[in-house]
Amino acid sequence: MVHHGLRAAGRMSDDRQYAPATLRNRDFILDVLHDLLPMTGVILEIASGSSEHVVHFARDFPALVFQPSDPEPDARLSVAAWVKAAHVTNVRASIALDASEPVWPIASADGIMIHISP
Repeated sequence: MVHHGLRAAGRMSDDRQYAPATLRNRDFILDVLHDLLPMTGVILEIASGSSEHVVHFARDFPALVFQPSDPEPDARLSVAAWVKAAHVTNVRASIALDASEPVWPIASADGIMIHISP
């Protein structure tokens, strides 16, 4: 479940979303990615969701460029908010990508990460 930032009563004033599972699994995933990702290049992330993962991974792989994507506008806003808050420079602006469509808005990538998605 992804929790949206709350804007009422002085709480969260940005667009960051939170997925509780991220804190539990991000380091396990990171360990696996060390064996799978190339040393350099562009990594397309499909179904970025809250984007907590991509920000965490970008910190650990400064020589890679991460291209987040999500068909949902709120998820793309979350990506921008997390990137801004984390001050990572190797994460591109999120693109609208529906993996079920025959044409994708990216010409190529050196790796693809796919999140659990419909």
